[in-house]
Amino acid sequence: MARKTHPVVRGIVIALGVLVLAFILLTLLVPKDAIREHILAKLEEEAGRPIAVAAVHVGLFPSPHVELSGVEIGEAPAGPRLRFSLRSLTLQTRLIPLLQRRVEIVRVEVDQPVLEVFLAEPPVSGGARSDGDL
Repeated sequence: MARKTHPVVRGIVIALGVLVLAFILLTLLVPKDAIREHILAKLEEEAGRPIAVAAVHVGLFPSPHVELSGVEIGEAPAGPRLRFSLRSLTLQTRLIPLLQRRVEIVRVEVDQPVLEVFLAEPPVSGGARSDGDL
């Protein structure tokens, strides 16, 4: 004899199946490579410095985000000598603009930032000093 399932249970199972299918489709529809390239180009443009990234991860769960690992921000062609690095940089984005091939950042998380400032050596005077000049 076949056992009947309760309509509420059947509805919950169908709803969960639809949610899983929607999540899989969203994962396939979000242009991860395009997002990766767009964010790196935008960061370099805004920083005015070269940026190197060891790894980039684009994810949708628990919310759409891009995580950059091993971030090194190089020296600018002009200005003070400094170097900036991060263990990771996570950018949380909105989902609907991603589907429209736009990136809207709503939150930024920085992990282990390191800033190194290189001070200029004081200029050396023109003549050699002897012990008597002290």
